[in-house]
Amino acid sequence: MESRPLSTQSVQNNMDFWQPALLSIDREHLPEMPLLNSRARDIKRTHGYANGAEQIYVDNIVGHQFRLSAKPNYKVLGLDAEIACNWAKDVEARFTDWAEDPDCWIDAEEKRTLTMMARESVRHYASQGEILASAEWRRKSINNRPQTCIKLIDSERLTNPFEQADTQYLRAGIELGNRGQAIAY
Repeated sequence: MESRPLSTQSVQNNMDFWQPALLSIDREHLPEMPLLNSRARDIKRTHGYANGAEQIYVDNIVGHQFRLSAKPNYKVLGLDAEIACNWAKDVEARFTDWAEDPDCWIDAEEKRTLTMMARESVRHYASQGEILASAEWRRKSINNRPQTCIKLIDSERLTNPFEQADTQYLRAGIELGNRGQAIAY
């Protein structure tokens, strides 16, 4: 069978019947999110190319270690360039000690380092399109460690209470303010 290029007129005629509804992103995607998420998870789990592509994506964004690159604006701070450089090195070293602590103190669950959490977050964002986390405060500090930690939460757990329908001020588990800003999750 011989294939012929489509003429401009035939493309125009086909496009005349294509009348998609103009909906907000939420109205388009939220009803289908469970199905889309399960499909993305299944493809990632069962398809080698998809899994490999995601791995390359994560490697390119996070790399083998998520590091702080402190570059203080020493002129605005009124500091000497050498003092600012020494300060940056000190802050970077302290940050690395906190972020890559073998006891995983940065993770509220004490299972992952910051690099592990960053890799998991990028991986989740690649398939689900969002990342959900909570900043937590430890009640007591050990060895003067920072008390702030991060708890990663699977975004599929975020839903409206008691399976309520979405409203103007409650959408997909997010309580919204008058201007659409997130107030509570």
